[in-house]
Amino acid sequence: MQRLVFLSPLGGTGCTTLAAHVAVLAAQRGSDCLALDLSPGNMLGRYLGLPSCAAQGWSNALLREQWWGQAAMANSEGLQYLPHGRIDTEECSRLHAHWQQYPGWLIDNLQALDLPSSALVVMDAPSPCSPLGQQALQAADLAVVVLDASERSLQAQTTLQALQQSLAPQARLQLVVNRYAPRRPTQQAALELLRQQWGDVLLLDLVHDDEAICEALSQGLCVHQSLPEAQSAHDFQGLALRLLSELGPLPQDPP
Repeated sequence: MQRLVFLSPLGGTGCTTLAAHVAVLAAQRGSDCLALDLSPGNMLGRYLGLPSCAAQGWSNALLREQWWGQAAMANSEGLQYLPHGRIDTEECSRLHAHWQQYPGWLIDNLQALDLPSSALVVMDAPSPCSPLGQQALQAADLAVVVLDASERSLQAQTTLQALQQSLAPQARLQLVVNRYAPRRPTQQAALELLRQQWGDVLLLDLVHDDEAICEALSQGLCVHQSLPEAQSAHDFQGLALRLLSELGPLPQDPP
């Protein structure tokens, strides 16, 4: 099993959007892929064909002390999906306390899913400041931090370096810029400074700001399924290929 985690210390950068598109594209390329929604925003399923956010998910099963994997489903692309589900503030606090008590919960429960060795798990993670976000970071083979081309991303350098240091020994961190508007001089300047800060850690592949993404989401689709000629559709194709190549060949179960 290989584990690809999308997360960000900044709000609203589009982690869910990137996680959904990469998971769908990986499944379409033949990967045995599980999209795992770890974010209480609970939006991942909208990109995967659900007409609304899943009311029930693994978090609800966990609160009932039931097996978290029972909430899994699959879409028409053959992609397996484990939704977060809706929870209130009190339930969220209970889960945070649980994860603080069991810091290895996510890794243990991923292994208990009994996925094939060739499986790819794509996780949409909450803030790395949260208990579950920290566990997702520890579980990652490749952690992708989603940024925008802005001053706040430039000022996050120390925070991002701390995330890099907290990864498991075998894991790698990459940065990607989302919602890039090349006609805005401030974004051009911020992107250049980010490249100076991070070098090869910042992927050359980026995702342009594109209304086509929102149009696709309104249909419960990823943009390459709805408007394959859109700039962002090409961006996601390139990003998915880059990240899958970064992970390398998936291991296979013995015959």
